[in-house]
Amino acid sequence: ADEISYICENGALIAQGGRILYQNEIDRRIALPLIADMQAVSGTETVVSGADSSYRVPVDPRFPVLLREKVKNQVTVLENFEEMPVPMIKISIFFPQGIPADKEAWFHEKYDPYFGGHCNIVPSHRESSSKAW
Repeated sequence: ADEISYICENGALIAQGGRILYQNEIDRRIALPLIADMQAVSGTETVVSGADSSYRVPVDPRFPVLLREKVKNQVTVLENFEEMPVPMIKISIFFPQGIPADKEAWFHEKYDPYFGGHCNIVPSHRESSSKAW
């Protein structure tokens, strides 16, 4: 495992043998307002990735369990995302019923200028979707 390099978090993290070779840190001046907008969308869950864990401020207490047991993520539960102790490298919003077109359009309109249009829709599984920045 020490000789294998891993490209993770949609390319935001490259690691080898426990060493971080590259991580794309998202500026918190942009990340925290984006996260607040995501948390304002009812019925969704926001996940912020660091190199070591998926960080959560859970709405549904079952969601961190799903991430740990089904997705096999290391999960850290926070009171708020401002207390995240490591760089934010990916921000995702989970829509259990799929991404409504109006919400997707609104997020693109508001945040594409900050991210240069580099927003990706990443399916979480067949029945639902998440949006990652």
